[in-house]
Amino acid sequence: MTFARISRPVHRAPALALRAVLPVALLVALAACDNGPKTYEACLLQASREAKNDRQFQTMSQACRERFKVKYH
Repeated sequence: MTFARISRPVHRAPALALRAVLPVALLVALAACDNGPKTYEACLLQASREAKNDRQFQTMSQACRERFKVKYH
């Protein structure tokens, strides 16, 4: 006894919709997860809390200046 194989039609519309929506959803999720400091002052505050010594704080504060493009004379 042999059975005939029943083929189902392939629906590509859901897969194409997922491909279109997935990158946008991923970008929105990544933007919402950004918990980093938003200002130079907040960056310095975070550096002062996380630094274990003066040298580490200087390195972190330099990174804050570069990130927020702060210029000193």
